[in-house]
Formats: sequence, structure tokens, C-alpha cells
Amino acid sequence: MNDDWKLEFRKVWDRGVAAWHAGADPRKKMFAPADVAFLEGLGCTAQELFDFVDDSLRSDDLDFATALR
Repeated sequence: MNDDWKLEFRKVWDRGVAAWHAGADPRKKMFAPADVAFLEGLGCTAQELFDFVDDSLRSDDLDFATALR
């Protein structure tokens, strides 16, 4: 298996960061349906990724590399 999923995960992460800065509500359309489907294929929910992004931006407890692992 190649590592293309990691590049896509980074793009989804970056879109999540942008949505967070724009005040997106995680219970509503923070991620596009294609992003949600991609995350689900990895075994990650949109809520889980929102939580990672939120933790990263609010308290600097977590970064992208940690979320990727």
C-alpha cells in the first residue's frame, strides 16, 4: 500500500483547521461528504478528526503528526 492516503489525510486536516478557524460547528458540515467517506475508510470519524484539530488549536496538546499516527 502506498502512502497517498497520508497526503489526503493532510489535506483533510488542513481543511478541518480552516473550518475550525471559520467557526465551523462539528455537528454540521465541518467536513465535506467526500472527506467524511475518506476518513471512514481509514476508521476515523469526522468527530474524531474535529476533536484532534480542536485539541491542536486550543491547547497545542496534539499536532498533525500525532493525529496521523
